[in-house]
Amino acid sequence: MPGSSEYYGYFVGDRKNGVGVLKCLNDVYVGCFVNDKKQGHGQFYESDKGTLYEGNWDDDKKRGEGTLRLEDGRKIKGRWENNNKYIPIV
Repeated sequence: MPGSSEYYGYFVGDRKNGVGVLKCLNDVYVGCFVNDKKQGHGQFYESDKGTLYEGNWDDDKKRGEGTLRLEDGRKIKGRWENNNKYIPIV
């Protein structure tokens, strides 16, 4: 998340590691970090889109199973690759 940000959580050295909260403008990520990157399970709220993604992260990208809750209340469950593509889970 570019721009000024606030981080509350664990560090190893000067890198975010473990569970934490990252706020940037009005966007918020709550979840796991490894070496300053989102990794493992987490939730990401994007205020400009009104969406909430909850699921797996790998190397700072949405990857694996997750659910995207849209502003109108709909939910999209699927498998994410490369941060923004998904294959619906039937």
